[in-house]
Amino acid sequence: MSQGPSVGDSPIGKTISHYRIVEKIGAGGMGQVYRARDLRLDRDVAIKILPPEATRDRTAAERFLREARASSALHHPNVVAIYGLEEIDGAPAIVMEHVAGETLAAIVSRGPLPFARLLEIGAQIADALESAHAARLVHRDIKPSNVILTPEGQAKVLDFGLAKRFAPPGAVPDESTISTELTGSGMIVGTVAYMSPEQTRGERVDHRTDIFSLGGVLYELATGRPPFRAPSTVTMFHEIATQEPDPPSALRADLPYDFDLVVARALSKDRERRYPTAREFGDALRELLATVVSGEVPAREGAAPAAPNNLPAAATSFIGRAREAAEVKRLLTRHRLLTLTGSGGCGKTRLALRVATDLLSEFPDGVWFVELAALSDPGLVPRAVASAMGVREEAGRPVLDTVVEHLRTRKSLLVLDNCEHLAESCAALADAILRRGPACRILATSRAVLGAAGEARWHTPSLSTPPRADALTPEQALQYEAVRLFAARAAVVKHGFALDAQNASSVAGICRELDGIPLAIELAAARVNVLPATQILARLEDRFRLLTGGAPGASARQRTLRATIEWSYGLLSPAEQGLFLRLSVFAGGVSLEAAESGCASDETTEGDVLDLLSRLADQSLVIPEEGIGGSARYRLLESIRQFGWERLEEGGNLDAMRDRHAAYFATLAGRAEGELEGPSQALWLDRLEEEHDNFRAAIQR
Repeated sequence: MSQGPSVGDSPIGKTISHYRIVEKIGAGGMGQVYRARDLRLDRDVAIKILPPEATRDRTAAERFLREARASSALHHPNVVAIYGLEEIDGAPAIVMEHVAGETLAAIVSRGPLPFARLLEIGAQIADALESAHAARLVHRDIKPSNVILTPEGQAKVLDFGLAKRFAPPGAVPDESTISTELTGSGMIVGTVAYMSPEQTRGERVDHRTDIFSLGGVLYELATGRPPFRAPSTVTMFHEIATQEPDPPSALRADLPYDFDLVVARALSKDRERRYPTAREFGDALRELLATVVSGEVPAREGAAPAAPNNLPAAATSFIGRAREAAEVKRLLTRHRLLTLTGSGGCGKTRLALRVATDLLSEFPDGVWFVELAALSDPGLVPRAVASAMGVREEAGRPVLDTVVEHLRTRKSLLVLDNCEHLAESCAALADAILRRGPACRILATSRAVLGAAGEARWHTPSLSTPPRADALTPEQALQYEAVRLFAARAAVVKHGFALDAQNASSVAGICRELDGIPLAIELAAARVNVLPATQILARLEDRFRLLTGGAPGASARQRTLRATIEWSYGLLSPAEQGLFLRLSVFAGGVSLEAAESGCASDETTEGDVLDLLSRLADQSLVIPEEGIGGSARYRLLESIRQFGWERLEEGGNLDAMRDRHAAYFATLAGRAEGELEGPSQALWLDRLEEEHDNFRAAIQR
């Protein structure tokens, strides 16, 4: 037992054990921190003493001791080192490394940090977290006030008072991971503004919780404010669970869009979409820092007034897509022609408009939206562009020349929407404009690439959807973009609609069955005024009859799910249409081998199938994937597959194709039987599992 004054009195100037207390340097709910002199080793240390009132609280005392044990297990230059555990007049005290410097909270209170500096700090914190995670510790309270920056620029993570052990990926938590937890499942711990969505719900956490919190810290270091702000804890929980923060570049003009992308990934509501490890997060920050130092990241000019534009006002809120918007903006800094591709209804236009709106201050000479869906004459494309910009035609001069001359010295952004049926004309227009107008950028949307020189392609993904689960709470479901979109649109058509315990699983099922396609989800949500979510889900077997009646003012091909897919189908060649329909009998995807064997016809040889598959992928009707053993595999979104199935049935060819499908998989099963006893057993078991849905469909034949 150490001798000295009561810790209830100020110990400053006193000697306790072999420590002379010099000054108080911090305080919090879990203790007061003093700078002291270690008289034996002649060095400065920090001593954290549990307050007298907390010593009577067993939970607080155990948490205090847990901090000491957790921190002492870590030996990393970016983690404050623990020297020992003392008892001062009955109160536990942690003796630790004294770090001269300021907390990030104090630093950022004076304003945002220089970009390169915050990247360096973020990478160091990520290194510290990787060390903790390797020891199966999750910090759970990463925030600016828990990181000290030394005068030399070294970041030190402290305060592991909320740290807890977590099970390694794929492992079942055992006693070693839960026996010392003082904050079990269902209890919410941490600092609210930096909590991950799973923390706010009191769910079991893992290392990706720290990655979310670090993303929030970097956001604040870059912008001077945290990503989520609300007047109360309850509303803050709602913000974290359902809202996307403004991209950092929208709040600070010198930040590159690459940084938006990095932060958006770290702040993903769904932990599966975050960086899988702190090491990978740190690597991303270092890669970005290297490009900043080398000058490879295109510099952004200071904020400017919004440019002249004709962008249509959004009638509804923009849900999710923070990472996608950041990626598109990043690509536009590197490519002068960028085409957003994707299946019908996947949200290409809405994403392009969101990006264009965010970039208004980047293009002082105008941001112009050119709607091409209604055009059927390729020769009218230049005229549509001229009309959108308000450029008058000149007698005796081709409209294209007038457009090119107008844009020659202007820094403008053109958004060419729905180019797929006019691809050749749009490619020629883009080539003419970009050859003469070096400051111009073109953002196009199309179900297929334009085929222009220098064109970059970016595939527009579906919204994130919940995995199959026995039950989902509303809070769990709302972390997925598709569910948030459904809830927002349903509330418009039915006053008072909200996700609750009764409808959450059904809404999640609707979003999953519709593959996260925004148009399909919005059409389904429009039915909540006449059908509960459970019945909407049940009726999706006949989705083309159910999902009609789009938004007023929408084009005819955007008013029903069938019309949207019909438009894409109509742009295919006869050979492409034939293969597309035959592919619809495959469930859960199709291997290249199965497609070549089962989909050849009198007009299409097995050798033609690969080329046709590539063209269907270019048209965003087939999704290429990697199968077992790195083999080529292809998948149709379920709504697109059902369209093909119905067309095949209407043409009287469904039964014959199902027979061919069943015969192929009967042969495959026979081949597998002979391989399951040999050295390739594991590979064939994986292959059979991969084809589970196809075997089930063949048996049902």
